[in-house]
Amino acid sequence: MEDPDDEWEYTSPESEVVLPPLLVISTLGFAFSVPFGVVFATYACTEDVCFGKVVTEDEEKEKTEDAKKQLEMRVDCSRRSD
Repeated sequence: MEDPDDEWEYTSPESEVVLPPLLVISTLGFAFSVPFGVVFATYACTEDVCFGKVVTEDEEKEKTEDAKKQLEMRVDCSRRSD
């Protein structure tokens, strides 16, 4: 009968050569990608927030101008009816 420990004695030399550089490259890729992702997300959110504020200010100006025009029209109509 064979000893079960004999099955685990053979190790592949290819795995010993390939795995350490693969782990190092993967670790470096992750280490550089996370900060880049944070910076990119911050940039994207900043653009959205700034664009939203500009649109909001423009919309407020348009609403104010529309309200003034409507008020002037009401004043003109009330003057004509007098």
